[in-house]
Amino acid sequence: MALALKRTSYLDYAKMAFEEAVNVSPGNTFILTNYMMFLLEQKSFDQFDSVLPHARRVMDDHELGVLSRLHAEFKDAVGGDLGSDAAS
Repeated sequence: MALALKRTSYLDYAKMAFEEAVNVSPGNTFILTNYMMFLLEQKSFDQFDSVLPHARRVMDDHELGVLSRLHAEFKDAVGGDLGSDAAS
């Protein structure tokens, strides 16, 4: 499901479906990781930052480290806050 949502052209639906999936299964790190990757792809940095505290509670240090590094690198690559929630 996560891969299909990341590839759909219905981005509002994909965002809503990811959010609902995280709400239904908050400890599912696979869904959470895919949702956070989706947010990065959409340049929704503010939403990524708002999900990060939950990720810190449920993910192990390695998973969290990878996502945090990707977040920082992607943000630098697209010009910092330039794309902040641009897709929302």
